[in-house]
Amino acid sequence: MWQPENRLLRREKFLAHIKKHRQIVNGSVEWNEAQGIVLLEHIQSNDPDLWTDYCNSYNDIGFIGLGIIGRIKAHITALFPLPEDCSNKWVMRGLLDEANRRYGFEMLKPANAKMLDRLESEWFNERRGWMTFEEWHQQVKLRTKNTSDKGD
Repeated sequence: MWQPENRLLRREKFLAHIKKHRQIVNGSVEWNEAQGIVLLEHIQSNDPDLWTDYCNSYNDIGFIGLGIIGRIKAHITALFPLPEDCSNKWVMRGLLDEANRRYGFEMLKPANAKMLDRLESEWFNERRGWMTFEEWHQQVKLRTKNTSDKGD
């Protein structure tokens, strides 16, 4: 049975558990452009579904969700030997820069900066927690399609 007087004790235990088991970024790794290209080509050839999701997300929305990030991180750790507590955000940035250079993602063009800002605000302030990123992505695609159909 739930007892309100134990609420603070449960909270303290929970916070101690998180403090003990959280993964702390202990450093950063220097990445070069060639490693970003290797990662891009590795994902394209070994996980075409991930690559399709990645490109569609950057073309339709301008950023990616945690599911795609997790799948890419799995490829990074499989491809490059690095400690688990090192940040790999710079290779993610290198991957995006190289992919955008090659394919010119629609939502990353300067003309779409305001729309990208609106979509980021919508996701991070209104939708996150109520639905998955993938569900929201589908809604945005349908909204865009319906808007373009009305314009014709």
